[in-house]
Amino acid sequence: MLRTIYKDQEGERWEEEKTREQNQTIRKIGNDEIENLFIPINTWWGRNIADVLKEIVQYVHKLLKKVRFENEYLDKHFGKLSARELLSRGKTFYMNPCLDFVLVTIEWLKRTWMENIQFIAEELKCPGDSFKVHFGIEIEYQTKKYYIDYRGKNDVFLGEGNFRSKYEDKGEKIINSIRVNAKDISVDDNIYSLMEKWIIKFKKFNSSWLEQLTEKIKKHNVPEQRQHNLAGVKNIEEAEIFLEDNE
Repeated sequence: MLRTIYKDQEGERWEEEKTREQNQTIRKIGNDEIENLFIPINTWWGRNIADVLKEIVQYVHKLLKKVRFENEYLDKHFGKLSARELLSRGKTFYMNPCLDFVLVTIEWLKRTWMENIQFIAEELKCPGDSFKVHFGIEIEYQTKKYYIDYRGKNDVFLGEGNFRSKYEDKGEKIINSIRVNAKDISVDDNIYSLMEKWIIKFKKFNSSWLEQLTEKIKKHNVPEQRQHNLAGVKNIEEAEIFLEDNE
């Protein structure tokens, strides 16, 4: 484990954590340990749903600390871990972490009284000849829909209505929107196992594309990029939550 202290442009100190895993064996936590990670939810009945979602998002953000890993980690694990593996590590790579946060958040939501929890995957056509994938969550409660959208930096958007990627606002077009009932996703599923079981059917996303994205990210995996990513973040230990409405 390597730790380095940096200063941002305003002179504020922040800590970067880099983890080398090639010589480490990560013990996968058991089902009882996973249950113990989640705050008891039986007292949440009757509370405002926005407050409940805020609490879940903040706690998941603490369960999955965003750090900068060595490139060896990215080759082995970027975009390939299950919720159990993520909770066992307690960390996620700071760039493009939406899939990791969605998988862990879904495991918590499945233990609440919320209904029809949907894992969302949206493929977007970008300017030029490239595309990207963004992940989110949609929930139904008392005939209304709500969504959770983990975006850049520490920003998380909660709202009422259907989930729709805001990346489309940047001139990108949604070419495929996939919804999967969270009941069909286990704590040991990753994106590849979901594809192998034909639970998720992408138009563009595949292992070759993920490898290309990983190589692109590795080129920017330097302390200066992490510092840039943290610019404007009020507290690196907390999610910055915004309420909006897609109705």
